[in-house]
Amino acid sequence: MFWIQNSVFEGEVTKSEYNSITFGLTNIIDSNEDSIIIYRFRTKDEMNKEILGIEKSPISEIL
Repeated sequence: MFWIQNSVFEGEVTKSEYNSITFGLTNIIDSNEDSIIIYRFRTKDEMNKEILGIEKSPISEIL
């Protein structure tokens, strides 16, 4: 098991809101130090993981 979070935020957003959030976050993080993990669920059986910045605790599978 890997510790991966300081703060967690969850919610449903539109595509436009998602683009605005990721653009804003990309502009304020230090991509050499910070990391933001975004979990996107299209269905309950499918998940995409996106990381902005460095991946601090890489894992290959989520249970």
